[in-house]
Amino acid sequence: GINAEYGVEEPEAEVSSEEEDDEEEVEPSLKYERSIKSDLRDRIFPHTKISIISVHEKFIVLGDINGQVFLIDHSGNIIRQINAHRGPVTCISIDSTGEYIATCSRHDPNVIIKGLYKESSERDSSESFRAPVYSVELV
Repeated sequence: GINAEYGVEEPEAEVSSEEEDDEEEVEPSLKYERSIKSDLRDRIFPHTKISIISVHEKFIVLGDINGQVFLIDHSGNIIRQINAHRGPVTCISIDSTGEYIATCSRHDPNVIIKGLYKESSERDSSESFRAPVYSVELV
């Protein structure tokens, strides 16, 4: 181009063939996603409906409409199954350490607290109340 201040033509900047090659060589990137939703529906729970899900960094806990509670890993493998309530599980709470879960259902008056590991399972408890419990929280 021309330098307007001095009226002198400036040489065009040269692009080396190395720089051109770098710009052209773009690695293709592949994105892989596994759909745990389809795994849950089709492979793991084809005969029930999930009523609630609670997620911890170590695992996922699912409650179904039949009162069952399922502890699964993040790949969708069932680790443990608990027969907890007479109707749909409506609330699941996981303590911060991931050692205990508490569940309740609007269809029975029980709150179930389960230890997920052998050492903590010795302290399992089930409390029954006069009326159904709608929510539970472990802190």
